[in-house]
Parts: sequence; structure tokens; C-alpha cells
Amino acid sequence: MELNENSLLNQRYYPRDIMINNGKNGKPLWIVIHNKVYDVTNFNHPGGKDVFHSMDEDDLDKGDEFDSIHSKATKKTAKTYLIGKLVAEEKTIKINKDNNEIKSVNEIIESSNGSGKLMLFVLIVILILVIILAKSSHN
Repeated sequence: MELNENSLLNQRYYPRDIMINNGKNGKPLWIVIHNKVYDVTNFNHPGGKDVFHSMDEDDLDKGDEFDSIHSKATKKTAKTYLIGKLVAEEKTIKINKDNNEIKSVNEIIESSNGSGKLMLFVLIVILILVIILAKSSHN
């Protein structure tokens, strides 16, 4: 079964996933172009694999560089290596102090059945209040 681009974009990866899958020590080599993640482990780049090793966590997305030097045909070929999309780093929060349940913010949003934006807003407000209270208690 061949997957289309939309179904592949349902697969989400975090910056730490890209940094781990850096092509070193037997790991696959993943890159990010316009927030889309590509597995280029088996791609033979004309410039060699070294062109992919110039990433750092603060500058993972190489979309502008890619666009500036690649043709439309190359951009079309790149789609065959697409494996998912890059999302913001997953944050975790403690949900239930009795059983030490820890969930990521993304898990909470996904399980909220459409009220994800409201839930995210509430979490952000709570986080801001915690930070304000922590700072004021230190003064």
C-alpha cells in the first residue's frame, strides 16, 4: 500500500527525534525541509552525506537552503523520502499526583475530543501563573 503525503504528515516527529537520527553510529539520517521530515539514509546526494550534517537543534529546518539550490524535479523527488512532519518539542506535565501519571501536552490535547485549543489555552494560563507565583515567592 502506497502512502500519500497527507497520511505521512499524520506521523509527527520532535526535534529530539531529528537530532537522534543524525546518520551517526548506525542511526538513520533524517532532515527537515519546511517542517516536513525526510529519511535520506539511503539517498545518494551528489554532494555527499556531509551536506546533511550541518544541522543543530536551533536550526533544524533547512527549507530555505533547499529551495535556493534545488530544482522543481529535485523537490518532487524529495517527496519519496517524506516520513512525517516536525512538531514542537513535547512537554510533559504531571496529571495525577496519586499515581504519578505523566502525560505530554500533545497527548492531553489529542485526547480532548476537539476541545484541544481550549485545553492548550488553559494549560498555558496555568503555566504562566505557576511561573509568576514561583518568581514572586523568591522575591
